[in-house]
Amino acid sequence: MNIIRTTKPYYSLYDLILKEINPTEEEIKEGYLLYRDCGMKAHVISKKGNIPIENVSFEDLRVPSIELAIKPLFLYKDKGFDHIRDRAKDSLERLIDVEVFKLIGCAVNNENTIKSYIPHINDDCLNRLIGIIESHDLPPGIFVLNPLTYRLIESNLDIRDKHNPKDTYVGRYNRIPIYTSVMCQQNIIFLVAQKEYVGVLVNYGLEENKIIELAENPSDLEESKCGFEIIKSLGFAVVNDYAVAKIICT
Repeated sequence: MNIIRTTKPYYSLYDLILKEINPTEEEIKEGYLLYRDCGMKAHVISKKGNIPIENVSFEDLRVPSIELAIKPLFLYKDKGFDHIRDRAKDSLERLIDVEVFKLIGCAVNNENTIKSYIPHINDDCLNRLIGIIESHDLPPGIFVLNPLTYRLIESNLDIRDKHNPKDTYVGRYNRIPIYTSVMCQQNIIFLVAQKEYVGVLVNYGLEENKIIELAENPSDLEESKCGFEIIKSLGFAVVNDYAVAKIICT
């Protein structure tokens, strides 16, 4: 089949934002259990042996699962199964990124949020964003923004190692990679810490079933419908809300 694509293949970013986990069968049944790091405080003491006692514990979090699914049907005579399967998986990757962007957007607290007009977004704004992450003793990971937003602010920034966005990487600012995604909101610029400090994406499983739905006359294969369904079971969690910062563009 001669197929004219209407969009380029989508390159997902969720595995650059969250640490991907493949749980065991036991963890899949019970739900993946995550432990948040404990905090402690050292003290200056007046004399030897007078040390304040501090109770320490790990906060546990059970990562719930959600299911993302797609079920395309098409005429058997079109013989475009491979292309349709690729497009279906592409759609699922887009949806995963949408859910991850919603998750990290909700996780950002007011302290880690900057508001600015798009014409005023420059090196100072991005340096403030970097400073917010670093002030919590965290290493910056990547910038993420919509391609349209990137084009609007590109000329205001000192971006090195510029790339034509064939995939999603467009360059570096202050040694931090910049990625664009059409699934990211147009009015948001994210900076996330390195993914091991942010949270997890738990891959609970992928199920793909090929199905055939025949027409009223089973002998008429040309009018038969071929299809499949893909169900992806995932869990998302941001454990450290200080590891995400954002600029809200107005």
